[in-house]
Amino acid sequence: MELQWPLIIFTTFICLAAGLFGALQVAALLDKAYERVEEKGLIIAFVLLIIGGLSSVLHLRTPSRYFGQFGNVTSGINHEIIGMAIVGLLMVIVFYQLKRNGEVSKALRIISVIFCAVLVFVMGHSYIMPSIPIWNTYLLPVFYLANAALLGALCLGALMTSGRDGMLTETSFSAEPTSREENQSEDKKDSAKQSEEKAESKDERAQASLTSSDRLAEHVSWPAPWGKAGLICLAVFAFAILAYLIYMAMLSQGGFTDVIHVDTTTVPPADPKDFAQTLLAGSNAALFWLGVVVLGLAVPAFAFFKANKTDSKTDVKTLLLYICLALLAVIIAGICFRVILYLGAAHSFIY
Repeated sequence: MELQWPLIIFTTFICLAAGLFGALQVAALLDKAYERVEEKGLIIAFVLLIIGGLSSVLHLRTPSRYFGQFGNVTSGINHEIIGMAIVGLLMVIVFYQLKRNGEVSKALRIISVIFCAVLVFVMGHSYIMPSIPIWNTYLLPVFYLANAALLGALCLGALMTSGRDGMLTETSFSAEPTSREENQSEDKKDSAKQSEEKAESKDERAQASLTSSDRLAEHVSWPAPWGKAGLICLAVFAFAILAYLIYMAMLSQGGFTDVIHVDTTTVPPADPKDFAQTLLAGSNAALFWLGVVVLGLAVPAFAFFKANKTDSKTDVKTLLLYICLALLAVIIAGICFRVILYLGAAHSFIY
């Protein structure tokens, strides 16, 4: 089987879109401070969803085949289409409520989180098939869910950190002293008592603004809530990769009565029993150890460690750099693992 790059891009961008959208909804449920970056995040998530859907269309070569799937209710592609449509509609509804009312109902946020998880699970489930044993496991949708959760936490962190300066400036605006002309006009007022009351009122507003700024900074300063969630998601992501590796090793111990080389013109025949070994110490070792383990696990762990050592209250740009480094590394690692799954599916097995 050839590497299906449109599908690799499709699954990657759907994990990004669903992960970011789901993370925004969970964060906003826990604290409304996250709503300050939600509009920007929703636009990014919607664009990612569109890119993922277009990549899926490219896999079928022509859009007519894409629309033809609606007649088959049991088709995995049909399920993906429905899932993307529902999640896209929910993004639009959440964005509309946020712009119109300034807030979103909790019920809608909970429904959005559920459908994000359902979309990622359905996407992974559509690849489960007995003819390809390396895909024929529920570890596949579990891997996609873990990947989406980690990507969502990192995307949320990047949004919060990159938007911190604007948020603090916005809340600190009222704490700035009045202009020189306004001060002069106040000095000219007849009543000293009124001037004192206005001064006291300004001090109260300034103190309230500083308190609001400090509260917002808590969502950026490490370890922020999204940072703790990111560490948990990284651990789950590592567990999903380890579990899948064990599953591959178990497949290599199994007995296959027949092996059919599906595409020997593009993929050299290989013994399926040797595939797991090639990941540990063989032709695919560099792809696994460097692409998956180092980029997907070691680099994010290093970025989290360095972020913990960074004074995030003063050095926001350095914190943002570490978050973006972890995000980029996880995206590349996810692509590498998807490539491994296709390499392992190069042959069909009949038990």
